[in-house]
Parts: sequence; C-alpha cells; structure tokens
Amino acid sequence: LIANEVHIYAPSEKVDDNTTPVNIVELYDDIVKSVTLAELQQSVNCSDKPFRFLNDRLPNGQVGTDYNATLYVENNISSVSVDCLFTFTDHNISYTIGNRTFDGIPNLSGTVLYNCIATEATTTRTITKQYLITIDP
Repeated sequence: LIANEVHIYAPSEKVDDNTTPVNIVELYDDIVKSVTLAELQQSVNCSDKPFRFLNDRLPNGQVGTDYNATLYVENNISSVSVDCLFTFTDHNISYTIGNRTFDGIPNLSGTVLYNCIATEATTTRTITKQYLITIDP
C-alpha cells in the first residue's frame, strides 16, 4: 500500500479473504478508525480555510515618532517564516523576520512599499502580499 492511501469499502463488501480463524500476515488489515473531516485534512496537510495574512493594511506612521507594526498569518498547518523587502527608500523603518515586526523612527514623510512572502515549513505553501506604510510629516 502507498503511504496516506485511503481505501473506503461498502459495508457489505468482503475485504478479508481469510476464511479460517488463523492469524496470517497479509498486506492489509481490518482496523477501522473513524475520523472527522478536520482530522483527515490535518493528516494530509490540507485545510478548507485559506492560508493568509490577517493584516489588511499597516498603520500610518509619523516623522520623528516610534513606529511599530506586526504581521500576522492564519490557517497555517506548520511554522511560518515571513520575509518582507522594501522598494525605494525605507524611511528608517526596518523589518525583523523573527518576530514579523516593522519598527523604527521614520525620518522622511512619504510612502514605503513592502513586498511580503510567508512560507510554511512543512508544506512549503506560500502567500504574498504588498503593504504600504504611509509616513505623515
């Protein structure tokens, strides 16, 4: 049998061809376990809910004032790493991968665009999203 292969038999279907009460090693067994859909989805790394970023947007910042924002993901099956890269100038805001935070004291007004990608460790599923941080004067 192939790993993670699931066979479903009708209640009246004869699966075991052993007609004697002798313990014979065979390529199949008669063990049956009922599982919920959620348990089955978890066992094959599948989910009915999309793996996604929770943040719709990031808060605005202000020149000379501490800025801090954290990215969140949901419906991940395994641990997730999130990396974000800025385009143009960073306005003195940096992104820390380990705790998924943007922080700093902005030194310029304007807008910073970050391209973010989240990757699950075991499934290698990825999602991407762009975030704009607007720095007010």
